[in-house]
Amino acid sequence: MKSTVLKDIEALFQKVEDLTNHVGQLENEIKDLKRENEILKEKLSKYENPRNSNNSSIPPSKDENRLFKSKSLREKTGRRPGGQKGHEGTTLEMTSDPNEIIDHYPEYCECCGKDIGAIVGEFVERRQEVACKHQSVMDRKKSPVSSNHGKVSRTS
Repeated sequence: MKSTVLKDIEALFQKVEDLTNHVGQLENEIKDLKRENEILKEKLSKYENPRNSNNSSIPPSKDENRLFKSKSLREKTGRRPGGQKGHEGTTLEMTSDPNEIIDHYPEYCECCGKDIGAIVGEFVERRQEVACKHQSVMDRKKSPVSSNHGKVSRTS
């Protein structure tokens, strides 16, 4: 009888030791699961109440899932940008009778500052400005002048 009781006691001690080891493993597993749970909660909180430019100080450029304005919704045609080959262009022609004519002559020499307003220069450039509001045309004529040193003075 004593040997059976001793065997039972040894078996109980073995069972206690096995259960203690099992409890230790379960405690380690619980720690790992708690750590993983905290990480997942952080990730989930990002999606439950996402911070964006409307509810925080984050600039709009950092908003997630925002549409990029640089992407065009227009479909590709395969053509290059600009005027296509074979297209006849049109140019706004200069009028022969502008409303106002302004002659531009330099008033002083760019080199020495001497007054050269009385010297007549050679005509080199003509531009017309069209004011659409009043349908008036202004003709601007530029004439550079050479001074005594050979320096050519121009108007801007």
